[in-house]
Amino acid sequence: MSIRSRAEKTAEQLINKVKTNDLSAVVNYLKINVTKEKFANKISGVFYKIDEKFFIGVNEDHPEQRQRFTIAHEIGHYCLHEASFFHYDHEKKEGELFFRAEDRISLDEVEANHFAAALLMPRKLIEEDFLKNQSVSFLASKYKVSEDAMRYRLINLGLM
Repeated sequence: MSIRSRAEKTAEQLINKVKTNDLSAVVNYLKINVTKEKFANKISGVFYKIDEKFFIGVNEDHPEQRQRFTIAHEIGHYCLHEASFFHYDHEKKEGELFFRAEDRISLDEVEANHFAAALLMPRKLIEEDFLKNQSVSFLASKYKVSEDAMRYRLINLGLM
């Protein structure tokens, strides 16, 4: 199974379990805490664990659409790469940081990006909405994603 199809299938399964793709509902269902953090601009977010609690830290200075994509991306790591998170002890000494940054590319990062796209822009809903309105701007606004993210999703779904 390709990383794209595995990411798509995992996102669809999560949406079916939660009965929505609303990020608040998804993080509540998964018991992940989301915090806004002050990061260097190139770091979009981090996924880490303190004791038995999971956290996503998202760059507070990034636009809302990017923050949403980052949260969905980090949820992808949680669902697809369960051993790959930063473990903080109380003094924040242990672990390896797992973060989303512009200049970091790996297969896990690519797969988490595909997952984020599938979670925020579910295939079935996008296909239905695209038949009604093919405007990238309209669809991006409706799904609260950037126009670039919507354009890539439409291309990957073979609609553009």
